[in-house]
Amino acid sequence: MKKTSETSAPGHQRFAATLWGLRLVWHSHRRLVLASAVCALARGATPAGFAVATRGLINSVTNNPGATDTGLQDPMVWLLIAFAITLVDSLSGLASQLFSSYLKGDLSLEVNSMVMQHAATLDMPYLENAANREVLDRVRQEPGEKLHLLFNNCQWALLAAFQVLSLAAILTWLEPTVLLFALFLAAPYLVFQWRLSRRRFTTEVNRTGKKRRANYYLSRLVSATHAGEIKLLGIGKLLTDRYIHQGEEFRDQDQHLQLREFRGGAIFMTVTTVAFYVLFGRVIIRTVEGALTIGDLAIFGGAVVRLRSALENCVGFVARAYEQTLYIADLQKFLQSGPVVQDRGVSAPADVRGNVVVDKVCFTYPGSDEVILRDVSFAISPGERVAIVGENGSGKSTMAKLLARLYDADTGTITLDGQCLAEYPLAYLHTRVALLGQSFGRYEASLADNIAYGDWQRLATDRAALETLAAATGVDHIAAGLPQGVDTQLGREFAEHDLSGGQWQLVAIARTLARGASVLILDEPTSNIDARAEHALYQAIEEVAAGITTVIISHRFSTISMADRILVMDKGRIIEQGTHSQLMSAGGHYAGLFALHEHYRIKDMGIS
Repeated sequence: MKKTSETSAPGHQRFAATLWGLRLVWHSHRRLVLASAVCALARGATPAGFAVATRGLINSVTNNPGATDTGLQDPMVWLLIAFAITLVDSLSGLASQLFSSYLKGDLSLEVNSMVMQHAATLDMPYLENAANREVLDRVRQEPGEKLHLLFNNCQWALLAAFQVLSLAAILTWLEPTVLLFALFLAAPYLVFQWRLSRRRFTTEVNRTGKKRRANYYLSRLVSATHAGEIKLLGIGKLLTDRYIHQGEEFRDQDQHLQLREFRGGAIFMTVTTVAFYVLFGRVIIRTVEGALTIGDLAIFGGAVVRLRSALENCVGFVARAYEQTLYIADLQKFLQSGPVVQDRGVSAPADVRGNVVVDKVCFTYPGSDEVILRDVSFAISPGERVAIVGENGSGKSTMAKLLARLYDADTGTITLDGQCLAEYPLAYLHTRVALLGQSFGRYEASLADNIAYGDWQRLATDRAALETLAAATGVDHIAAGLPQGVDTQLGREFAEHDLSGGQWQLVAIARTLARGASVLILDEPTSNIDARAEHALYQAIEEVAAGITTVIISHRFSTISMADRILVMDKGRIIEQGTHSQLMSAGGHYAGLFALHEHYRIKDMGIS
C-alpha cells in the first residue's frame, strides 16, 4: 500500500505540472503553437490522404488497361492529388521544424530568464536548505529545453494519434476487424511504456544526489583551484575511481531499462506485424473473390504498415512526454516557491544611525535540531566598533547573518534604531546593513565592476568615487600590477588574470565599504591578508567607515584590537564582554584564548 500511495500523489502532481507547462507555452507563444498545430494536422492527414489517392490511381488504371489519351484523365487527376499531398507533407515538415526551432529559442530565453529572475528573489534559508537541493539541481538543467521537449512530444503524440485514427478509418472500411486489432494491441503496449516511463522517472529521482556527487568528482579534477592539492596528495586516481564506480552504476541502470524497452518493443512489433499480415491475407482473399479492388489491396498493404508505425510512435511520444514531467514539475515547484525571510517592511526612515539591540535571540537552522544561538542579548551604540570572538562553531557567523536579516531569529528580537528588522523593507535594509561574509564573491568581471557591484547604480558611472575607494582600501596597488588597471578582466573562467586570496579579499572589502551602510559587518575580514595589508586596511576602515556602527568577527587578535568593545561567544551564548584590558583582567574565556594565541605566535617566531 505504501508504494501505491507514494507513486499516485506524484503522478497527479506531474499531470497538473504538464497542464501548467502547456498553458505557459500557449499563453506566451500562441502563434507558434497554432502554426505548429496546422502543420501537425496537415502531416497527420497525409498518410491517409496519400493512401486514398494511391487507391484511386491504381483503380483508375486497372479499370482502363488499354486507355487512350482521353482515358488518362482520371489517373492524372489522382496523380496530381498524390503529388499535392506529398508536397504538403514535405513543406509542412519543413515548416514544423522551423516553428519548432523558433519555439525552442523563445522558450529557452523566456524560461531561463524566469528561473534567474525568480532565483534572485529567493534567500539563503531556501537555497541552503538540503530539502531543496535536488529541485535546484534539476532546474539548472536547461528548463526551457525540457519544456520545449514536453510540448514537442505532446504535439508528436497528437500527430501520431491523428494518423492512427485516419488510417484506421480507411482500413476499417476495407477490413472492419482492423480497429479491434489496433485497440487490442496498442492498449497493453501503452501500459508497458507508461510503467517503463514511471520506472525511468523513479530512477532519475533516486540518482539526482549521486549525479551531484559524480559531477563533484569530475569538477574537482578539472578545476585549477584544486589541481595542485590533488596532484600533491595523489588522490586523482581515487576520485577517478569513485567517478567510474558511480558512472558504472548509472550505465547498468540505463542498460537495464534500455533492454527492457527493447524487449517490449520487439514483442509489440512482432505481434502487430503478425496480426496485421493475417488481416492482409484476408484482404487478399477478398480481392481474389472480387469483393475488393486491386487499389484496395495496394492501399491496405501500405496503410497497415503505416498504422503499426503510427501506433508505436503515438505510444512512444506519450511515454516520453510523461518523462519530461519530472523536470516540469520541478520547474513549477521552483517558480511557485518563495523566500523564507518575508519582506513585510513598510517603514523606511530617511536616516539610520546604527543603534543595534539584540534581545534574547535563539536560532536553529532549518532542517537541523542543533541550537546555534541561545538567548543572545547585547546592544551596540551608533558608531561603535564591536568585535565578536569565539571558537569555531560558537555562533559568530550565524549572528552576523541574523543582523543582516539573511535569516530570521526563531525567538527574540533584533532592532535597528528601535525598529524591528522585519519592519524595514528588505531592499532598503540591505542598503543600510552591509555584510562581508567568509564566502565572498569572486566575480568574473573587471576589477572595477567587482568594486562597483557594491553600489552599482552610483559607481557604474562615478569613476572618481570608485578610484577613491580603491585607493583607500589598497586595491589601487593591485590595479597597478594589472595590464589594464581597474579595467582588467579577472577570473580564469573567461579571462587570463586572477588574484591571490588576499587580493580578492581586499576587493571584497572595498565592495562592501562601497555600500555606504549605517551598519558594517565584517566576518573574518583579514583572514587572507598579510600584516602590512592588514594595517593598511585598518586605516581604510577607520577612514571610510568613520562614524559607522561596525561589527568585526575574527580569530585574529590584531584585528580585534581595533574594536571599542569585545563580545565573547561560546556554544551559542555571550559569556563575556568588555574591552581587551577588562577581559584580560577578568582572566576568563577570552584571556585563555589570548594566552593560547600568544603561545603559538611566540612559538612560530622561534622564541622559547
